Order: sequence, then structure tokens, then C-alpha cells
Amino acid sequence: MTIEVLELLVEDLYLTGDAISENVWEDESLFGLELKDKLLLVLGLLGETILYHKTNISAEQPEVMMVHHRMAFVSISLFTVRLLQTLLPVEKASKVLQKSLLSALFLLSLDVPFSLEYPSIHEAVAAYLEQMSSENYSIYKQASEAAYSIECTCTFMIEVRKKGEKNLTELIELADQALRSLHYHQHLTLLQESIHICSNISKSAQADPLLHTGSQNVLLRLLAHPLLNIKAEAYRCCLEVVKGCLDIHNVAESVSSICHGIHFLLHPKVLYEIATFGLQEEKMR
Repeated sequence: MTIEVLELLVEDLYLTGDAISENVWEDESLFGLELKDKLLLVLGLLGETILYHKTNISAEQPEVMMVHHRMAFVSISLFTVRLLQTLLPVEKASKVLQKSLLSALFLLSLDVPFSLEYPSIHEAVAAYLEQMSSENYSIYKQASEAAYSIECTCTFMIEVRKKGEKNLTELIELADQALRSLHYHQHLTLLQESIHICSNISKSAQADPLLHTGSQNVLLRLLAHPLLNIKAEAYRCCLEVVKGCLDIHNVAESVSSICHGIHFLLHPKVLYEIATFGLQEEKMR
């Protein structure tokens, strides 16, 4: 029934777009004010309906009911966003402040499956949300960046465990993105692998200068991390690399390049960070 009603409403949507001008939001006439109130009522009710189907999805329900609520949530959300696009220019969205509609758009912005299935609609949701609530939009942006960073973390860890030749440029770019969420998950293996890659890059004099710069930036972010346990682990890992490179057993090798692995710590910016700041916090002594 929900789908059949929406199919009828879609037909009305085109007629509504032809009959109502976007200037209705500035119309101060008696007719304009009455029409605007009715439009706001409709948008508010759509927002409440979206929230109803979103909040009623529960693992305790029979699967058929979960599917029903999800289909209704997606379908009504699509219609609502298209209605907004028809009637309300993005730059005028701040005039529509229904709490239910704002909450519905916020939930839609954070719905990853919805964003992947309907990317253009999701972009419109984000645009309206930005105009309607800077606070909610900021939360959405932070959540999106954290989710992308965690995705980069997973990709990075998969790539470093692959055997064979690795694309160091791609790995450093992934590490740079992955470190943005390190304070959330604190997966220290990410930190350790990043430092080992920085060490490996420093061994090659022929490496791209941009690659060296990228690896230095990753290292400096770890050495200056605001979380003390992460910062301490970065220094500990660097110490382990130095111990491995300067192991006395390596002296017996006729031509040893293993000591080149400490070059990543000898760049002026890195030495300055270590010498000037280091592990000075009381909790680390």
C-alpha cells in the first residue's frame, strides 16, 4: 500500500512543481501564507513518517517487518527529498525548520547504504542539512570522515599483509587517511606498520621526494599525537627500529644497508620534534 500511495504522489509531484513557484516562501499574501503553512505541515508529516519507519527497525522483529520498515523508510525518503528539490531551493532551506524533517534528513545523511544506493539524493540531503542546521551538518561531516578513515585503515592493513611488491605511494596515502581515525579505534598495529613503511622509504635514495615528504608527515603526526598512549607507542616503535638497524650482528655483513632504515629519524623536522618535545609529559616518565 505504501508503494502504491507513493506512485500516486509522484504523479502529483510533477503537477505540484508546475503549480507552485519557489517564490512561495517569500509570498506574504494571505493565500501565500496559507499555502506555505500547508506545505510546512506536509513536510513535517513526511519527516515524522520517515522517523517512524527508521526507529521501528529492530532485530527483534520478524524479518518481513524489518524489510517492510526499511522499504518504507527508503521510498518515503526518496519522495521527500524529491519534493524538497521541486519546491524548496537549497539556499532557502533555512526557512523550513520543522524538527521532524530536520531529524529525518540527519538520519538520512548518516545512512551509509542509502548514500551508496542513491548518491545524488544523498548529496541533496547533505546540502539541505547544511543550510538547515550547521550543528547536525558538522556531526555528519565528522562521522563521514571517520567512517572513510576507518575504511582506509582496513584497506591499509590488507595491503601491508599482501606478499610481493607494494606500492609505497599508495600505502603512505592510505596511512595518512587512516591516521585521522586512530584516536577512535586505537589499533596500534596501524601505527607500527606505518612507521616500518617510513623506515623502508628512507632506505631508498631514489624514492620520489613527494613520497619522502608524505612519510615524514605521517611520522610527525604520530610523534606529536595528542593521545599520550599513541605518542608513547610511536616512540617505542621508533626505538625498536633503531635497535634492529644498529644490531651488532649486522656489523659482520660485508655490505649492510640495514642501517639506512634509521634515516627516516634523521630529517631536521623529525629531529626537531624529538629533541624539542619528545616524551616530556609527566605521565610518560
